[in-house]
Amino acid sequence: MSNLGCESCHGPGGAHIESEDSSDIIAKIDVTSCTHCHNSERVEAFNFKPLLYGGAH
Repeated sequence: MSNLGCESCHGPGGAHIESEDSSDIIAKIDVTSCTHCHNSERVEAFNFKPLLYGGAH
């Protein structure tokens, strides 16, 4: 997990870097952003809210 960066959850940041406009990046993360990695094959009991507010990554 130490290899995870901002883009893992927030998507590509190229437009954000070029424009320096925060609206060019996915700011709101929802559970569908997490289920690419946190799914039943990899995580037994995934609970989204504590991880989201605890800054899991």
